[in-house]
Amino acid sequence: MGAYVTLALSLVVLSFAAVVMRLAQINGIPSNVIAATRLSLAALIITPFVLSRHRDALRRLTRSDIMWSCISGAWIGVHFLLMTISLEHTTILIAQVIVNTSPLWVALMETVFLKTRISGPLYIAIVLTMVGGGLIALASASGAVLNGGGDFLLSSGSVGDILNSQYDGRDPVLGATLALLGAIAGSVYLTLGRKVRASVDIVPYVWIVFGVGGMVGMGAVFISGTPLLGYSQTGYLWLLVLTIGPHLVGHSSFNYTLRFFSATFVSIGAQSITVSAALVAFVLFAEVPGPLELTGSAIIMFGVILAIIGSRRRARRLAA
Repeated sequence: MGAYVTLALSLVVLSFAAVVMRLAQINGIPSNVIAATRLSLAALIITPFVLSRHRDALRRLTRSDIMWSCISGAWIGVHFLLMTISLEHTTILIAQVIVNTSPLWVALMETVFLKTRISGPLYIAIVLTMVGGGLIALASASGAVLNGGGDFLLSSGSVGDILNSQYDGRDPVLGATLALLGAIAGSVYLTLGRKVRASVDIVPYVWIVFGVGGMVGMGAVFISGTPLLGYSQTGYLWLLVLTIGPHLVGHSSFNYTLRFFSATFVSIGAQSITVSAALVAFVLFAEVPGPLELTGSAIIMFGVILAIIGSRRRARRLAA
């Protein structure tokens, strides 16, 4: 029973990630600063714990372990940068749906690199994802903009009224594209993580990944000339909430539940994050998806679930 509660709480906390990122954006924090800070701050927070409790595990790391962990960290840095920036251009629902297609891309990468045949469920998942993506693109092309009709609206008087400078929805296709690239970057991170986690303990691995990802984010901040300081206290507060809540508590609890449930069950359960995040966005920002966006999102989610089930079945066959 406790494991079910932990899983439910982790999904609830994770469903607020995109919402809290949007709130930080509303309060003037640039997207690259959000991505860089959440990773860097998370690494700093767990540093005392890692150095005091996991020194032996750190000493056991080989050069190969460190190298692959750093490469994995670079990809998670790219993932968070793209995902956060995508929220400037599209709704939380669309960004979340597309970012959560990572299991599909992981399955495709495993098929390519392991030279295995594409299974029937994966074929269907690819087709469904393309159809769903096409519907979302069609909705975007038909004029889905904020405060201007189309397929989703921000009602006047909502929190969304102050988003004009950072989030006006005038380029939802760009937002969806960035979310897709973020999903692919996240898939590379997950694929590499499976390789590294076979020999590296979870805590040192996460510490390295967060640290390197934070450096990638800080590099983007430096290259763009974006200041790290000088923003509102409320914005920094939301950054802290994002780091401690979804980033540390949410992901840690989510990974903890893998001790009690199958990866398939947990991965499918994670698709509920999209629905709950969209509901919160509706309440806070009055984001109302249109019929095409809702239909496309549902089709993509169903395709991802098929990909998850198909990849797990294939893994069991290979292990047999």
